Amino acid sequence: MTPHGTRKVILATNIAETSVTVPGVRFVIDTGVQKRRKFNPSLGIETLQVYKISKSSAAQRAGRAGREAKGTCYRLYPQVEFEGLKDNTTPEIRDCDLTSLVLTLKIQGYDDILNFPFLDRPKRDSVVRSLEVLYLLGALGNDGKPTELGKQMNLLPLSPELAKVLLSAARGEENCVAEVIDIIACMSPSNAGSNAIFMTPEPGKRDEGTEVRSHFASSLGDHVTLLRAFREYLSIGSHGVGVKEWCRKWEINWRVMKNVVVCPRPPSFWVLIGKEIQKQLISYCERNSIVVNPQTKYDADAILKAFLSGYILNTAFLQMDGSYRTSFSHHVRPYTKIS
Repeated sequence: MTPHGTRKVILATNIAETSVTVPGVRFVIDTGVQKRRKFNPSLGIETLQVYKISKSSAAQRAGRAGREAKGTCYRLYPQVEFEGLKDNTTPEIRDCDLTSLVLTLKIQGYDDILNFPFLDRPKRDSVVRSLEVLYLLGALGNDGKPTELGKQMNLLPLSPELAKVLLSAARGEENCVAEVIDIIACMSPSNAGSNAIFMTPEPGKRDEGTEVRSHFASSLGDHVTLLRAFREYLSIGSHGVGVKEWCRKWEINWRVMKNVVVCPRPPSFWVLIGKEIQKQLISYCERNSIVVNPQTKYDADAILKAFLSGYILNTAFLQMDGSYRTSFSHHVRPYTKIS
């Protein structure tokens, strides 16, 4: 409840357009823009960018004002710009990675994915790329049919790339399933990649944040860095004291860590504290006799090989001029001099 004589200001994301109704709201300020994830099939990269909203979104935002009484919506853009907006928001299926969807359809027996009767047809380039990725991962055979590996990958509540990583970790000479699960857990909460558990540095303090994070930094890459931070967090958490203080000191997002942590208990079972995805992963491993024993000393090379098996499309070759050329799309990233 808002105290008498005060005014509440709510900063809301796009979800407030249709899913949230807060009693007492009388005014809405519409910026006319939104942050939206968009997948680039040619580069295989998903980015979060700012786009103009549609007219339907603008109407939904205005509808949040005055649900119980008369309200007012202030739009921070002119009428002529509103008239130039699209009538409806672009369906998400046209802007997202379709690899998981295509694998599921293949396993369900739909072979002609390009002509599948989608309600909103995705981009052809995205579908073709998804088929190529699944073939390179070994999920599809030369005949376009799902392989046994592909069927196993589809059982996991992960992207095909991460599913291949987990299965590769179990099949290698050095079993590193526990370590891979730890890393995937840290990457899962916000789907924000390898920096999910670290706090975003404040403006003007990026150098200080980099210096603090160097405590966990590994020359072998971000994945091993995540593992080091996660394992140290577990060692602190096992004592039950000083966890928040430790997270504050090393600029770790305590709320995120609380949602991903899994505490190992001997001899062969785990206690879940948080994300359901970890429970599913561990349950899958146990049902298929995959050993998940955390090791005191981990094999970083085995971990990196497992991730490489799933993210082979993310590899690039260093060129003579200092630039990098990606292995499959042959996209060139120019050389950047670091001062």
